[in-house]
Amino acid sequence: MALDQLFDTYSLRARHLPTVLVVVPPLMVSSLLFPKVYERMGSSMTSVSVSVSLSLVLLFFIAHVLRQRGRAVENKMTTKAGGIPTTCWLRHRDTNLDSVTKARYHSYLAKKVQGFNSPTQSQELQRPSMADDMYRSGVKWLLENTRDTVKYPLVLKENSEYGFRRNMLGGKWFALTLCVLPLATAYAWDFYKGAAPQFDNDRVAAIAIAVLAVAGWLFFVTGEWVKDASHAYARALLAACEA
Repeated sequence: MALDQLFDTYSLRARHLPTVLVVVPPLMVSSLLFPKVYERMGSSMTSVSVSVSLSLVLLFFIAHVLRQRGRAVENKMTTKAGGIPTTCWLRHRDTNLDSVTKARYHSYLAKKVQGFNSPTQSQELQRPSMADDMYRSGVKWLLENTRDTVKYPLVLKENSEYGFRRNMLGGKWFALTLCVLPLATAYAWDFYKGAAPQFDNDRVAAIAIAVLAVAGWLFFVTGEWVKDASHAYARALLAACEA
């Protein structure tokens, strides 16, 4: 992957930011619970170099995991909804767009997309698969012709927001596991040594950070949160028909 693709607006927002939000809370918790490990990692230039290299590899790997899991989330949502929002909204029977706006979008696509013939209501009812193929073709054309981020900044913004939320939901349970793993490890080690559970300032701070992180993932990163972003992206993409 080229550097311009690795650090473009979409990648930074939709791929790298979710990765940072997944790993930062458990790292903060771990630094409070196991400070000696971090001290040893920074004790020499060699250990620092190795730590940085391993961290970059780990972050890159996690970013790919979140992307894969995000796509799995997208597939489930698409199956449940009966199609991606843009395809669904172009259907005559869908009510997310008013009929006048929808007719205008159909007319635009018929003029611009080779082979696009807007199905009538009766054709759509009789052959829904054929109609959806036509709508998907129009959407693919829009995707390819709205890549100019200067001309279509809203499409990029909403696409990045959707990608961010989708990948966050994809990594939700992975992130929750990482949040509680350092605490579980610390208290399991206390139990193994036969020591009473510790509740000093560092451990209380670690518990507080973990609780806040877990609450954030549980209550804010939801299917409805992703659905809202997917609808905003669909609206922005289809609105390119007005250009």
